[in-house]
Amino acid sequence: MTRLGTGTLRGSASVALVQEYVHLGSRRTGGRALALAEAAEIAGLLELHPFQTSYVPTLLALLDAHPRLDAQDAVHAATAINCGFGAIVSTDSAFDDIGGLERIDPLDAGRIAELGAP
Repeated sequence: MTRLGTGTLRGSASVALVQEYVHLGSRRTGGRALALAEAAEIAGLLELHPFQTSYVPTLLALLDAHPRLDAQDAVHAATAINCGFGAIVSTDSAFDDIGGLERIDPLDAGRIAELGAP
């Protein structure tokens, strides 16, 4: 997040990330106002990509092929694949099995440091 804020890294995400952040943040902390403020900050740091109807076949194929993948994560993965992104930053290991999409753990400082490096 620091690198996104300083402009040393560009990030992209499914627009559904904002909704998911507010939903989970509100449930975990009970603080809807804080979750909304944080989601707005995150949204300002990322290029957000809307989910397109043309992504539905990818979404359904992902859900069929990867039983551990939930529907919301399939939206993120289908968006990433259809936008041509080769990696997704997530702690969720359900992304590990998706061919052509590398999961990068946000806690892997070394791999995160490599992102955007020349």
